[in-house]
Amino acid sequence: MALDNENIPIGVILSSAAPTVLFVILFNTGDDDLAGLWAASLAIYVFFLIKQLYYKDGRRLMLMSLGQSAIFSFFIWIAYFLLFGHPWDWHSGQFLLISLLPLIPPTIMLSSDQLQRFSVRETISLRTGAVLSFPICLAMCIPAIVAMEILTV
Repeated sequence: MALDNENIPIGVILSSAAPTVLFVILFNTGDDDLAGLWAASLAIYVFFLIKQLYYKDGRRLMLMSLGQSAIFSFFIWIAYFLLFGHPWDWHSGQFLLISLLPLIPPTIMLSSDQLQRFSVRETISLRTGAVLSFPICLAMCIPAIVAMEILTV
């Protein structure tokens, strides 16, 4: 099933894509000059996230989709930390790989044929939640690092 762009607001797509792309660049290159731009894009993302969750119908489905993606991404981060250790010991290829792996759950949710069993309105809500989860999936590295520190003590 193809992603129908006119149903997911373009502001949601752009506000989710900007911090995601900037985080991947920052994480892989360590270029601190982009941190201000990333923070600004994150503020815009939070605005769109709150707007979608507060004003739009289908909040439950958006949160369900967003939460599932975030939880699966958290476990991807944990598994990666268990396999490869602390990020201080990684080489550049491992940074690129872990930048892309947490994005698999929302990508699968966006392209899933299982969404056909839902109504059009429910499908839009689920897909909007998946799009909104991209930055959160990458940010799940923080609770994963904390969990790994707790587990290894």
